[in-house]
Amino acid sequence: MKKFLLMTWIFFGLTVVASAQAQEAPYKSAILPTEYNMPKATPWRPSAADIEKAEKLIQEYLSSGQGKDAYRAETNIPLILREYQKYNRQYIGFIDENGDKNIWVVFSMGGFSQDQTIVIQVMDGGYRYFQIKVNLSQGKCYALQINGDA
Repeated sequence: MKKFLLMTWIFFGLTVVASAQAQEAPYKSAILPTEYNMPKATPWRPSAADIEKAEKLIQEYLSSGQGKDAYRAETNIPLILREYQKYNRQYIGFIDENGDKNIWVVFSMGGFSQDQTIVIQVMDGGYRYFQIKVNLSQGKCYALQINGDA
């Protein structure tokens, strides 16, 4: 009986751990320090709820066909949407000159360290590297930039 109870307890414990791990984001992310300097902006550290809202707005923006002015949008945006959960992210929060809360999100399929203090900048790479800004106060995305191909 003790063996049965022990095995049941171990199985239950492993199930709880596996369930908790399944709920974690499949990508790496980092919120850059509020000391990051952006012209005409005040640094601001977004909360987990702010980031969740930004992620939702970005997915809606890309899925709705907006961002057509970005580099090769007609071919790149479907690729971005297909691979969306594979991108690592950096979040840079700032308050613009109108007092609106914004998050600049940098997406990268390349190497990543969660303790970064500088924005990832990559030349070329196509849809594997892109960035977008989200105005949380107005609930809209803008400034989508998709890297070019070499």
